[in-house]
Amino acid sequence: MRVALVGDPTDVHVTRWLGALAARGHEVHHLAGQPADVPGVRWRETPLYAWHPDPWRRAALAVRGAREFRRALREIRPDVFHAYGLFPLLAWSVAPALAGIAPPRVLTVLGSDVIPRGVDP
Repeated sequence: MRVALVGDPTDVHVTRWLGALAARGHEVHHLAGQPADVPGVRWRETPLYAWHPDPWRRAALAVRGAREFRRALREIRPDVFHAYGLFPLLAWSVAPALAGIAPPRVLTVLGSDVIPRGVDP
C-alpha cells in the first residue's frame, strides 16, 4: 500500500508511525519540511511548517509549501493519506481534493493536540 504521511519529523510518534509502516512493506512517503531519519521512508520536501518573522515572506512560504504539497500528492497518488497532528488538519481535508485525488484519510491527534497545556487529564 502507498501511504503519504504529513507530520513533524522531530516528533517521536511520527517517526514511529513512519518506521512501522515501512517495516511492514508499505511504500511510505513523508511530506515535511525536513527529513526524518527513518529507514525505508521516502522524504518529499513540502515546507508546510515554514515560519518567518516577516508576514509577507511567511505567506510566500505557505503558498510555495501548498504548491509542493499538491505536486507531491499528484505524483505519489497515495492509497491512504495520514495527517499527524491538528496543524495539518487543513492539508488533511483540502489538499487531496486539490490534487485531484481522493484517498481515504486518517487524522491522528494526541497529547497537546487535544489537551490544553497546563491541564492535567
